[in-house]
Amino acid sequence: GKVLFASNEYTARPLASITKLMSALVILERNPDWSSSTQVVADDLIDTHMYAGDTYTFTQLWDAALIGSSNKAIMTLSDAVGWNRDAFVARMNEKAHEMGMGETVFVEPTGLDEGNVSSPSDIALLLQEALQHERIVNAVLTDKLSLFSKERQKSHSMWNTNWLHLGWIPSKLEVVGGKTGYITASGYNFTTRVAHEDGRELDVVVLGTDSHEARFAEARDLAEWTFTHFSWPEEKESY
Repeated sequence: GKVLFASNEYTARPLASITKLMSALVILERNPDWSSSTQVVADDLIDTHMYAGDTYTFTQLWDAALIGSSNKAIMTLSDAVGWNRDAFVARMNEKAHEMGMGETVFVEPTGLDEGNVSSPSDIALLLQEALQHERIVNAVLTDKLSLFSKERQKSHSMWNTNWLHLGWIPSKLEVVGGKTGYITASGYNFTTRVAHEDGRELDVVVLGTDSHEARFAEARDLAEWTFTHFSWPEEKESY
């Protein structure tokens, strides 16, 4: 829980798809029937994985939202859990307030709108809460998802957007969980929890890098530097 390195930690910036972690938390609160099916929304959202009118289970939509960061998948799920969009976003903001996220504002569930803003300090709180939920952890640590559209009779696969987890950015760190985000206004964002081989863990938030790869490399370098230069206090036995 101690901050070991920080720069502009209270400055709010566009979140992009890191927003989906809060959307996921609100969806979990609604306790949906994961075996239920629904059709993908017709909204004109940037998305390379989902097509309007295709039918998927809630589980498939959940995985597409958190593995491939599908905007249509998270919007479809948020529409399907029994609240209108204004109520869903209101709960996102209410939950952020409950979690002590003082620099955070949400205006929609996907992260496409630059009005979704948060600070590194707040995002660390969001990551900590998200990684307490097994269903979120299982999704963000899944390498690849394949879906089949009955309507179009086509299969589609998507890789996890977290290149550090996939090993496409060289590192000896174990990724415990995380989420990427990108829109033009935000630059390339990334938050992750990583573990050293000796079991020490760190939460890292990197916002606004100039390239896709840079966010992962910066997070890795920050973590490796910290593991090298800081020692963790030994836990004392209680009697």
